[in-house]
Amino acid sequence: MDWNEDGKKDLIVGEGDGHVRIYLNTNTDADPVFSGFSYLQVGGVDYDFGDCASPSVVDWDNDGRKDLLVGIEPGQVFLLLNTNTDADPVFASSDPVQNGGGGLTVVSAASPLAVDWNEDGAKDLLVGDGSGQISFFENLGPDSAPLFDGVLLMNVAFAGNSRFDTVDWNNDGVRDIICGSKDGDVYTLQGEYGYYPDLAVEIFAGPAQAEPNEQMGSQLALIISNRGNAALRGFHLNFYLSDDPEITADDTELKYGLFYITEELEAGEVYTVDVHSYVRIPATAAAGSYYLGPLLDIYGEAWELDEDNNDTSCPIEISPTDPVADIEANGSDTPVTIDLGESLNVKIALNANNGAGNNSDWWVLIDTAFGWYRYNLAGGSFVPGLAVTHQGPLFALSPYTVFNGTYLPAGSYKFYFGVDGNMNGAPDLGQMYLDSIDVTVVN
Repeated sequence: MDWNEDGKKDLIVGEGDGHVRIYLNTNTDADPVFSGFSYLQVGGVDYDFGDCASPSVVDWDNDGRKDLLVGIEPGQVFLLLNTNTDADPVFASSDPVQNGGGGLTVVSAASPLAVDWNEDGAKDLLVGDGSGQISFFENLGPDSAPLFDGVLLMNVAFAGNSRFDTVDWNNDGVRDIICGSKDGDVYTLQGEYGYYPDLAVEIFAGPAQAEPNEQMGSQLALIISNRGNAALRGFHLNFYLSDDPEITADDTELKYGLFYITEELEAGEVYTVDVHSYVRIPATAAAGSYYLGPLLDIYGEAWELDEDNNDTSCPIEISPTDPVADIEANGSDTPVTIDLGESLNVKIALNANNGAGNNSDWWVLIDTAFGWYRYNLAGGSFVPGLAVTHQGPLFALSPYTVFNGTYLPAGSYKFYFGVDGNMNGAPDLGQMYLDSIDVTVVN
């Protein structure tokens, strides 16, 4: 590249000891001659970045002056903004490029290249590393002020120390990658933006009607595929209840609806998801009309050619039904085992459904080796005795903490939450809507 804007190509070379050399061409552009070099300076002194400095020239802030990106051995990338002219670059500081709330890093030996990889008009960052991978950092800000918050590994892997550039290698109008590697070979990767997977929902079916807290996983059928041109291994999907046909991560999650797919999906492969039978509608879901559906790759673990085919939905009616009581410990509805001194959080919730407004006894109890304990609503704690916690009309209760602490002795406990059909202070088991959970504390 022409470092001093004299119309002749120069050389910018990173050293293993952390310095960056500048070789100015003393002959012609067609016949370069280099008779010496100078070290890149920051703040007026020769600058040592650490180990394995890998420089890349870019006009980072679009001010018409060349800046520098420098990757180093620990995997960091530094930005040097030019404070002088394009023909005589001067750098006052070297600052780590940020990614989310911290410094942008890769595995090791970072080799950065700024390029508008997804062709959205804003420069992104591709970074090779010592393991032979290339990481894609998508620019979420404007072209003149890049902003990064996350990383996606491209589906490529070389022998190590991937050093690369982008070019339309086969003149098809699409950007390719040419990459050197530790094994001494040079590789070209051709295709639309390289080789990437593309997760898509092919078939989804679910019930037309369900009740709050109903286990309905056995009624869900989900077939997905990889429509891309590269394999993918490891991603999450989730099932949601939504007020509209579009399924997003902001919708209401189904209980136990989160899945991690560990199998590798080859390009073009169709995959049937084994939906666990205990996936269920949230107990607090109100009666009404909704949409039910899956969302693939909820954590953005794959950069896909098409991000708009990861969800689908079908209408579902949540029918009026009896009250549903729900109790869970540490976020689980199944038996929980904790160590002595470990924190335990127990929450209750109630969907009153067609029982809303009915006067009832409310019960929050613990069966222990030391006898029964009831929740004292006024004091916000459990006290000895088998007695009603509250008497009054049923209403929708959002998840409410009744126990949160580390002070349970070793032993076995059973937490109960239930409501019954009248206010007589006695458990009317024939009309009781009840849920419970077992907790074991071990030494």
